Amino acid sequence: QKCLKSRLTEQHCTKMGRHLSIILLGATLTCGQPVARECSSPDVKFWALDSPNHECAEACLGTSVQRAFFAVITGFQGKQANETSPCADHGFHRFKATDVLGTGPVQISLDKYLPDDGSNILV
Repeated sequence: QKCLKSRLTEQHCTKMGRHLSIILLGATLTCGQPVARECSSPDVKFWALDSPNHECAEACLGTSVQRAFFAVITGFQGKQANETSPCADHGFHRFKATDVLGTGPVQISLDKYLPDDGSNILV
């Protein structure tokens, strides 16, 4: 599947936020297949519960810059995974999309998962 580019509008950003978005985020892409099912060395799997969106995210991160960016965008809630499928292990089996954030050395791909049907998971 083809990735779709989304754009931030100025009405959603303050002047400072707009500059920060350009520096850190660059483009945001959404893709249709998970990319973080298995991480190849030197990448390590990280995950986080996304409370505002009631989702779970997994990513393969290989650099300290990517890990710092992941920490910031997850509100410092992200953790290194001790299991192969941390989102599934926490009741999020339904794959939604892969969001690609940032550019260059800051770029990360977040596989987003939705909670299982009928689950009462508190995120």
